[in-house]
Amino acid sequence: MNLVTDQGCNALIKAVSINTFIIYINIFSNAIKKKQEAKLISALGRNEAAALARLEREKTAYVDVFQNRLKGSWKRSKLMIVGQGKSGKTSTVRSLLGKQFEPDWLSTLGAEITQTRVQNQTFAPDTTRVWNEVENDTSLNMASELAIGIALSKLEENKEDTTQKYKSNKEYPGWFGPLSRKLMKSLKMSRNSIFAQASEITEEANVAEAEEENLEDEEQMKTEFDSSNPEDMVNIPMRNDDKIKAFGYKQHLFSRRNVENVQSSFVSFSIWDYGGQTVFYSLHHLFLTKFGVYLLVFSSKELLQFIHLSPKERAFIEKTQWNDTPEEYIKFWLNSCDMHAPGAPIVIVGTFSDEVDSQTDLEKLNKTIEKLVEGRFSQIVSNRDLLFFPIDNRSQNGINDLRMIIDSAAAAQDYVNYQVSIWWMKCLDETYEYAKGQSWIKLKYVIEIAERNYITNAAEIGEMLSLFNELGTIVYLNNTEALRDVITLNAQWLLTCLGKLVHDAKIHALDSSEIKKNRLGARCFDGI
Repeated sequence: MNLVTDQGCNALIKAVSINTFIIYINIFSNAIKKKQEAKLISALGRNEAAALARLEREKTAYVDVFQNRLKGSWKRSKLMIVGQGKSGKTSTVRSLLGKQFEPDWLSTLGAEITQTRVQNQTFAPDTTRVWNEVENDTSLNMASELAIGIALSKLEENKEDTTQKYKSNKEYPGWFGPLSRKLMKSLKMSRNSIFAQASEITEEANVAEAEEENLEDEEQMKTEFDSSNPEDMVNIPMRNDDKIKAFGYKQHLFSRRNVENVQSSFVSFSIWDYGGQTVFYSLHHLFLTKFGVYLLVFSSKELLQFIHLSPKERAFIEKTQWNDTPEEYIKFWLNSCDMHAPGAPIVIVGTFSDEVDSQTDLEKLNKTIEKLVEGRFSQIVSNRDLLFFPIDNRSQNGINDLRMIIDSAAAAQDYVNYQVSIWWMKCLDETYEYAKGQSWIKLKYVIEIAERNYITNAAEIGEMLSLFNELGTIVYLNNTEALRDVITLNAQWLLTCLGKLVHDAKIHALDSSEIKKNRLGARCFDGI
């Protein structure tokens, strides 16, 4: 293995000066002169000092978010997929998430919910989006994520270049932190092999120690903190370490992964894929909310077949199946979206576009939709000269453009930039933690959690729950006294229960023997 010489050391010094995140290099087997060693250690010392200063600024900014009750944009929206059954809605969701096309996918029963995070794709142009499905990842809770975003914005506003440039090593006073001392020791003790390692202080340093905090002391400190007067919370006489504990700060929160997630995220979506069969329509109005984008999906293939019918065939179908034609489904959903979510963007999507053989057929589809729209529904997002977006889930044609359109439509909505209190998010996190996996919770417990987080006004609590319901984070149906007392934390659980009660006999047929065998009647209310 080659020795590290003065020339190699000079290259390292230059690299360390450019990449200020490098604070530790462990080098063995080298032929570096003492003077060059000192220069390298000096460069690393500057980086280490800057890293520690950066860490302190991050800690302070993070704690200030909570102490000063700051607000920030949550950047969240609901994406509702509606349309006729078997039109390719679920396949469209899978395509948006970058999943493989499944030709034999079963029709959706009730609705399916998926959480996503939208980001620019790494090493790709800004016009390429990737939608990542988000599992139940509790490593970074919602309050912490919002706090990071707010803190980063504040740090950017008050950005100061604390990195000092020195013309020579003599101008640097020689600050040596613990890692620099470790480097000096390794340089002096071993010269047998070469190994270099770069580390970020915010990624790894002291994570194990942060994870092993004394829980008993933390709970005692939280109790003392919670009993304080909310009006005086900015002036609470707490030591800095206690403040950091109180607000759940850990050094890995500002790791590169978490910071990139916050900085590069566009709008995160809660995708609701609604079953298209008419039997489910009576349920849909409970969940169609105004804070969202509506994807109205139709099958280009089926609509074209209907358009190409002879006048006699068309008249017969319209007379005998007037409410079961592709045109009627599109009209129904346009009216339904407009009634339940007036003004919410509607993106009309035509699937099976690869089976549209000519520009003439494309124009026929567009004219049919123009006729159905009748100059109404100004909230429809247009596609240049078309009122719909042709896509094909098998070939993925048009999918990335569709992602871009949905992103833009959502980003233009006021609610996406609505300033959400950090204490609302902390209340939401603590509600999920209190429920311990249970799918619903009594309102009285949520009120208690809200009051512990300085949300004591009934009107503010109602506003908070309404926002979370509109964005699909919870389901809070307060039209009756019985419903008003329960908050559903797992919307999919509720939809699944309802789906056991309601089904389309043509698609999800269940005969009496199957119902008896599976005791469907009893299972309908499991967990309720």
